[in-house]
Amino acid sequence: MITPNITAPEWKSGFPRIDAITQTGCKYFVAQNKTGAVYYMIVPYNSIQPTAEQIKAQLNYDSVSIVKSGIKKINTPHYEYTTSFSELKAGTEYTIYSFGETSDGIAMKTIHSVTFTTMQPAPQSWSVDKEPVVDSAMITTTSIRINCAITIPGTIYAVILPVESPSPDSSQVQQGKDSYGIDLSADCVKEYRITSDFNCNIYKSIEFTQLQPGTSYSIYLTASNTNEQCIEPVLKYIVSTAEPVITPLEWKPDFPKVDTITQTGFKYFVAQNKTGTVYFMVVPHESTPPTIEQLKAQMNYDSVTIVKCGIKEINTVNYNYTTTMSKLTANTSYDVYAIGESREGVLMGSINKVTVTTAP
Repeated sequence: MITPNITAPEWKSGFPRIDAITQTGCKYFVAQNKTGAVYYMIVPYNSIQPTAEQIKAQLNYDSVSIVKSGIKKINTPHYEYTTSFSELKAGTEYTIYSFGETSDGIAMKTIHSVTFTTMQPAPQSWSVDKEPVVDSAMITTTSIRINCAITIPGTIYAVILPVESPSPDSSQVQQGKDSYGIDLSADCVKEYRITSDFNCNIYKSIEFTQLQPGTSYSIYLTASNTNEQCIEPVLKYIVSTAEPVITPLEWKPDFPKVDTITQTGFKYFVAQNKTGTVYFMVVPHESTPPTIEQLKAQMNYDSVTIVKCGIKEINTVNYNYTTTMSKLTANTSYDVYAIGESREGVLMGSINKVTVTTAP
């Protein structure tokens, strides 16, 4: 209680008062019979009442965290001064404490208090004409996208889990946890906050990346209003990433080939559509063909004596790599066998054979 003073200011009848209460704020009206100032403070309902000194200090007190505070200058007696409060929590009870003071520093006899409750938000819901949908056109080998829209401001929550995982509830999805209450990694949790009506009922994209190709996942989706009340039940989508497109290892058209044939040699050209390695071997014509393993081993096989052999590193796709064969016998036929291999160790489906006869 403030010490009474016969010259203390007094509130105008009906003041302070509150009006225009919304989900996130209200208007606070003050008027007193003398010029000076009004000190005010908003605290959670049932908090310890502050003293006049604590209200003037505008600081947290006695373990109470101030929600809003301020000073309103009163330049005209009996004039209604307005303060608009915003960014309060919906459906929540608050108390405003205030007192007036004259320009001479004489305070009111008592501290005024008024309690109010912000409006409850409407329940959140998915937009009727824009229901959550997997964006099939945006599924890749490593990413999945879901488009969704909510009807009022709030937050969209989504988590992604292995397809066989038990289903989390809405609270766990909201907190980024699995059904066991274990925190998920940041890559597996998505939030999209919508703060204005303007952005409601418009598709927003939730995208998960860094996924495994050709793998099925369960995506769980919910959304809350500004009071963090979630839509029930949680939506579940089972979605698979795209299978990787594997381009088969192939020779460039018209390769391998030979050119510049002389009595003692020729030039042998190879080119393939992936980087990697080409294994080749020259043997007498009509010798037993080598197997892939024998071709890669680069050694005599099955009583066949290799004439020439080698390995050509392919560092540029579809580039014409040349090997010059020399010290061969004139007017003699040879078979050149070759197979390509990619950097990943994937071999071509069959061995290529080119027959060449040296000049007489």
